[in-house]
Amino acid sequence: MQMYDLLQMIQSGEVNSRYFTKVNDQWNRFQEGREVDNSVVPQEYLDSWKRCRAYGLDPYDLTLSVVENPKQKEFFLNTVKKYEFYLQSVFEIFDLSDFLFKLQTRDGICQLLGQSTLTLMDCSEKNSGTTSSSIVLYEDKPAVIFQPFYYRQTYVRKNFGEIHGASAPIHNEKNELIGDVVLLYHYPELSLQAFHMVSLIAKIFDYLYWPLTFGHERQLEQIMNCLPQGIALGSKKETINFCNEKMVDLFEIRKKQNTGQGRKKSLPVFMKAQNDLYTFNHIKGKSPLIQKAKNTAEKIADTYVPVMIYGESGTGKEMFAQAIHNASSRSGGPFIAINCGAIPGELVESELFGYEEGAFTGASKGGKVGKIEAASGGTLFLDEIESMPLKDQIKLLRVLSTGKVQKIGSTKEVPVNVRLISATKTDLLQQADESLFREDLYYRISTFIVELPPLRERKEDIIFLAEEFIQRLEKRYSRSSIEMDWSFINALLSYKWRGNVRELEHAMEHAVIMLDKQSSLLLEHLPEKIQDYYLNNTTEEIVEEAMEHENKFGLLALAEQKMIERVLDSVDGNISAAAEQLGINRRTIYRKLQRKETLDS
Repeated sequence: MQMYDLLQMIQSGEVNSRYFTKVNDQWNRFQEGREVDNSVVPQEYLDSWKRCRAYGLDPYDLTLSVVENPKQKEFFLNTVKKYEFYLQSVFEIFDLSDFLFKLQTRDGICQLLGQSTLTLMDCSEKNSGTTSSSIVLYEDKPAVIFQPFYYRQTYVRKNFGEIHGASAPIHNEKNELIGDVVLLYHYPELSLQAFHMVSLIAKIFDYLYWPLTFGHERQLEQIMNCLPQGIALGSKKETINFCNEKMVDLFEIRKKQNTGQGRKKSLPVFMKAQNDLYTFNHIKGKSPLIQKAKNTAEKIADTYVPVMIYGESGTGKEMFAQAIHNASSRSGGPFIAINCGAIPGELVESELFGYEEGAFTGASKGGKVGKIEAASGGTLFLDEIESMPLKDQIKLLRVLSTGKVQKIGSTKEVPVNVRLISATKTDLLQQADESLFREDLYYRISTFIVELPPLRERKEDIIFLAEEFIQRLEKRYSRSSIEMDWSFINALLSYKWRGNVRELEHAMEHAVIMLDKQSSLLLEHLPEKIQDYYLNNTTEEIVEEAMEHENKFGLLALAEQKMIERVLDSVDGNISAAAEQLGINRRTIYRKLQRKETLDS
């Protein structure tokens, strides 16, 4: 398992309290000198643990590593001053209200920015152990970390509480690694947002800061046009003064050429405002099952009734929730989503209901608005609602009954007007029978149930969706005219798609990346597990088919014959292509076909 796999798990919602428990167990195994399960702990973090052990670092040491050396302090402060324009821009451009922003140099000297304190810390791997920064500075690529991955867990928890982080490397004009930027946060559900945000912050530094500093505006414009993100510079009058080519592709934009002075540095650009949430037009599929789900969702969208979306992981539950919100009269209000399974149980209450300043140890100054209150006037989407602790289910039931929410530490109730959409992949009534979910809450939140079919039950949509993904990937990777070979199509159709549409999308991107300069997607371009499933499944079918027939040449010969027929069918009778797939020469295939004619006669 690599860090990339962890990011995929985060995106699919697999990182939750149960996963954290597994990681913590592996950390304990490592400290005891036992073998660590690499399917739980990504290799990059395990390698860092090993380096920390080699340094002789005590994982249970509680001391802070404060920088006292005057030269190190002076170097860091000069670095901050040198990049003052960039750092100030970060605070102006990005909403960092939910994060702590940290700058760290390559030698490990770091400081929280935007804070009143000027304390400098030695956050190098040799002193602080495994952190998102230590991974970044060793691997020179963005990283995300959760509490259980820290090598000095006790030290981190004592000084910072439950905290997670995301980091990305920054480089100088010679593309030399000079340090990293870090976002720290208390709620793990912010990890994906933090990872993408900090990666973008670092890219802005690498691609934009240096050309802008040295006055290379033309190079700056060329670089912005190469970025995968849409970038626009706007004014307060809903006018965008500059945008790159990606922004033009993403939105409906009209450009006006300035007259009188030729082409100026900034072009007046007018953009049609668009909602970045999914609509029903984004939901693709021709199968009766997906059409039924879509029709039901469209009918109930512009009502006030609570909706329960039921479906396996990767079937598009949040996409449906966003589409329902967008098609309702609440579309102008907020859409607030929270994955109950991605938050430690003890934090769900404060995340949903908010808290007053001083309500508990570690409560933020000024308190915090809960997700329910933030969603007032719009839609609250609770994914994996089966993971919500029972005590919080009781409080949620009261909110739905009274239309009021009470923050932790407060004696006042605040009126809220929220439309609730929930999602689950489990049988909540069975959960209720096992006393794991409140039955009265179930009936309150499931006035309408929208069932999303798994991909294996809508096979007619598999190739249709694969073609949709190809069109998107062609744009993303600057390709054109990508086709699917018959063996590739057959493999897609035979696979069970446990991860549903999300897994199909990932498989298609994997295939397009592996395609290299070829134009036809083959079986070999798919992930190995899909290839193996297809080949094993095909072999089993052929053996079963062969065993149903008597043959004077024997069972093995008949199975061999069936395999050749299958491959020939998949390549439209092309002998050369079939020989290549089977790993034999053309003469062998001709000889086998002649034997079949003899057999048939």
